[in-house]
Parts: sequence; structure tokens; C-alpha cells
Amino acid sequence: PVGISMCAGELGKVAIVQGRYADARGFLETSLAHATATGSKVLEEAAYGSLGVLDYYEGRYAEARVRLEKNEALNDQMGDRGRQGGVSGTLGSVEHAEGRLAAALERLQRCRAMAMESGDCTGEALACVGLGAVLRDLGRTKEAREVHAHGLALAREAGNAREEAHALFE
Repeated sequence: PVGISMCAGELGKVAIVQGRYADARGFLETSLAHATATGSKVLEEAAYGSLGVLDYYEGRYAEARVRLEKNEALNDQMGDRGRQGGVSGTLGSVEHAEGRLAAALERLQRCRAMAMESGDCTGEALACVGLGAVLRDLGRTKEAREVHAHGLALAREAGNAREEAHALFE
């Protein structure tokens, strides 16, 4: 069951990147079922996180929030500070999509701070892109441009083409 959970989880992530969301959901639900059966909090956390991202991509924000909050609670239990920043950023993106701009701003600022604290350039770049979008929607355009430009520079510095493209798209 542990191996099945791990493999299904990875297949689910690949399917998300490929835009095959129905396949991704099947793989990730299998991953979660096997993770829960084995009692592996690490695998359960990963499955909830990936399912939360998938729900977000599909515009299912309420479901995304529930799964990501479960993911966040498991991260807190395990004390995995590195993953906490990513979860915080994804929840910030959900809040932004829901129009909860103040909550999104707070969460994405926390995500950026965690990434900076741990030296995670890619995480900081991603947080800056989200933060820039929220600041833009709040009408704080000068600050949004500065934060967004910083995120783009970080993505380029890290050689992360995917985040660079995300920054350019946003």
C-alpha cells in the first residue's frame, strides 16, 4: 500500500501538469486511500496537498480549501516548515480566487517570509507572483509591479522556467 500510494501520487502530479485532471483525480484519490490505510501522515499530507491543488485548478475552491487545510494541519503536526510555506501560498491563491483579498495578502506575505527564511528562491518567486496579483487587485499597482518584478528575477536566477513563465503570464 505504501508503494501504491507513492506511485499513484506521482502519477497524479504528472497528470495535473499534463492537464489530464480526471486521470489525476483518480490517481490522487487512490494515493490518499492507500496513505490513509497505512497510517502514513507524510503520504496523506502529500495526497491532500495534490488534491487541493487539483481542486483549485478546476475552480472548486471550497473543496480545495478543505483539502489544503487538512494538508496544513498534517504539516503542522509533522513540523515540516518547508512544506508549510507552499501550503500557505496555495491557500493564498484560493483566497485570492474567492475574492478574499485581505486574507490572501496575509497568507502570501507569510508564504514569502517562510521561503526567504529557508532560502527557497523558487518558493519566494512563486509567493511574489501571487502577492503581486493580490496587490494589483487591491489597487496597489506600484508595489505590485515591484514585488512581481522581484519574483520574475528570482525565478530567472533560480533557472526555473516554469515559474518564470508563470510570472510573465501573471
